[in-house]
Amino acid sequence: MTGLSVGLGAMIGTTTPEQIQADLERVPEKVVQTWAKLMFGSTVQWLRRKFLGTDPSPGKTVPNPG
Repeated sequence: MTGLSVGLGAMIGTTTPEQIQADLERVPEKVVQTWAKLMFGSTVQWLRRKFLGTDPSPGKTVPNPG
């Protein structure tokens, strides 16, 4: 599970665009991220990167075209 699971209620519940907007403004993103990490734990992608070494090297980033 990921933090995107938090949006399930908004997708399948009965809400209005105004209610969703008010909730997005009321709850800071950092609070949601912390809650998701506590509830869901590590993601499969994090575990894969951690244990299989598939995390991209810092030197292999996309160059800045500017």
